[in-house]
Amino acid sequence: MIETLNVDLFNLINADDRARPWVVEGARILAEGPVWGAVVIVVVLWVRGSAEKRQALLSTGLGLACSLAGAFMIADVWPHLRPAELGLGRQLLFHAAEASFPSDHVTFLLTIGLGFLSAGRIRAWGGLICALAIGTAWARVYLGIHFPLDMFGALLLALVGALVTRLTKPRLAVVLLPHVVRVYETILRVLHFPRAAFPRK
Repeated sequence: MIETLNVDLFNLINADDRARPWVVEGARILAEGPVWGAVVIVVVLWVRGSAEKRQALLSTGLGLACSLAGAFMIADVWPHLRPAELGLGRQLLFHAAEASFPSDHVTFLLTIGLGFLSAGRIRAWGGLICALAIGTAWARVYLGIHFPLDMFGALLLALVGALVTRLTKPRLAVVLLPHVVRVYETILRVLHFPRAAFPRK
């Protein structure tokens, strides 16, 4: 019954042969772009951020590691086929024949977004990234490379990651942060990154 509902929802969302080119192109941008946007946000917040922001980033990173590890394990144990491999819908974005469940892109985005929402000064960024995650989830189903259930699985894993983020902040993050910063600043010195762009002690 769940699989039937999954397919029905997919057929409802997936682009048909009347899909407008500008909508398809917008969906392609949403399907891939937000992940890179989130990476840029994380890097900028780390490079220019205070110790408090870096603690939040570190605890979110620990949560992300857990959620992605869970995603890879599920895909390995239960490799659900993608729609095109089952002869369903229209695939409008190339994707290798890998396990469909859960969506790695949406797991990544939602874990970061929910992690940021639990933090103080970067909460607004969390809301933005969660909104982008919703757009990415729609786009990847619309373009025919995922099922709706893949997005639900990503949400569950992201909630686990957010719980890890919550539990590790501030205790573990506070303990780990000085060591991580020390390694980070050593790399900056060795590679001669300019202090003006990459502030450090």
